[in-house]
Amino acid sequence: MQAIFDFDGGRPVDWTASVYPDFNCLGKLDFPWRWADNPQLAAWLKDVRTRIQAGQQVDLLANVPRCVVQHRVNPQYLEPKQYSLLMGMLGHDDSVIALHGGAQQLKNKTHLLARRMSGRFSSIEEIEGKELHGFLKKLGSAKNNQQGFLLAVEFAKKCFTGIAGVLTA
Repeated sequence: MQAIFDFDGGRPVDWTASVYPDFNCLGKLDFPWRWADNPQLAAWLKDVRTRIQAGQQVDLLANVPRCVVQHRVNPQYLEPKQYSLLMGMLGHDDSVIALHGGAQQLKNKTHLLARRMSGRFSSIEEIEGKELHGFLKKLGSAKNNQQGFLLAVEFAKKCFTGIAGVLTA
């Protein structure tokens, strides 16, 4: 259920028009392997994908398997409350997926929360990689190696936990 964007003005790639004329389709994945240890979730995700491909709407509040639990977090919550809520969900063999709305401020809060949880929760950048692209643009215009190194350290602090404590100076 992932898409490749930005080939045609930000819309998802039309594989039939843009890819298959030049490349052969070598097959399609029809099983969500990431969730193979949870057959109920895997079957539900497969059904959701089929509905999306058919242009149907998917109701994420109804007909979900028992293993899918929704917790709405008000963006106005203090970060310790968000941390506490997610930590309460972890500690089992569960997976946690957090979806955030479009504003960059909310995305930044999600990334900060992931850093604070030291690898127990992941926050990934949208597929366009805007943060990475912005970093590379700054790095390309760095005036010297020292400035480039400092930019790389700042970017690493955004991506990995523990960097700030190791590279203090």
